[in-house]
Amino acid sequence: MTDIKNRYSSYHYVFVGADFHSEGGAWRSIYQFYKYLDEKGVPTLLIDLRRRHGWKQWLCALAFSPRIVVNGMAAVERWRVLSGLFFCRTSAIYLHDTEYMLDSLKESKPFRYHLISRLLKSRRVFCVSKQMAELYHHRFGSQRTTVIYEITDEDSKPKLEPDKVHIVMVGSLNRRKGYPLFVETSELAAERGLPWQFHWVGGLGDSDLAPVSSTIRWWGWQDSAQHFLEQADVFFLSSVDDPQPLACLEALALGKRAVVYSGTGSSEVLAGLAGCRVFSNYSAEEALMKLEEALSEEMDVSAARNHILEFAGVEAFQGRLESAFDDGG
Repeated sequence: MTDIKNRYSSYHYVFVGADFHSEGGAWRSIYQFYKYLDEKGVPTLLIDLRRRHGWKQWLCALAFSPRIVVNGMAAVERWRVLSGLFFCRTSAIYLHDTEYMLDSLKESKPFRYHLISRLLKSRRVFCVSKQMAELYHHRFGSQRTTVIYEITDEDSKPKLEPDKVHIVMVGSLNRRKGYPLFVETSELAAERGLPWQFHWVGGLGDSDLAPVSSTIRWWGWQDSAQHFLEQADVFFLSSVDDPQPLACLEALALGKRAVVYSGTGSSEVLAGLAGCRVFSNYSAEEALMKLEEALSEEMDVSAARNHILEFAGVEAFQGRLESAFDDGG
């Protein structure tokens, strides 16, 4: 319990949400701010209430964390969040919800709306505009509103260091996707003084893996991995199993080298391609060796693209699909 208390009390901010990476945009500013602080080395925690450990993290944060920001009504209206907020006076609620949305909540969940109304009178409320602050003040009598606006990413296209060799993985950051192997390989490369930089693009899948290792650059969830793949020297699929990840196919279509484990479907696609390697011993030592081999070999970009079209081109896909229906099986 002491370890949990120390860890949660050390977070400068805890951000709580229930709609991260959804189609709407209400989660983006808090997520970008979280990533900004994390990259600066500020101790922060992002709690996704839909994740397996989300509710446990929420309870620990309520008990021990000094600064909690609950993002959006999608999180606030959940019973365990709403009830917890009545006992946590150091929290803030960052709202993006319009009058139309509030009317809808009032009609569909009147009792919950009543409790939220009481809560917003006394709690610290962060607003995205002066107009919204006036709305909450008029509608709920909110006395502690602060307009903090939103965040926009000034340059959404990442620029990787030109003097480094860039090893890129794309996918949810979790154990099945091979986070431990990816980190071990990056540590081994650093020990040997290789001028390599390891990048992981994808949202946090296993929450207990945060904070991620300092030997890799974690970019979090991105709208697209295209800009990372374009600048990659090697796509390193560290997954312990993976049926046929699209990111690997996309990297190959861009003419990028790829190194993958034999237990993945990608291994059958890139077998025999120059500049690509498959490792059968799932270890950092062999993965590093295969990365070095791939980098030492010229990649035939045109051949790689044509090869991938045979596997992943839309016409080839259509042909296999129609053939499967036509064979009467």
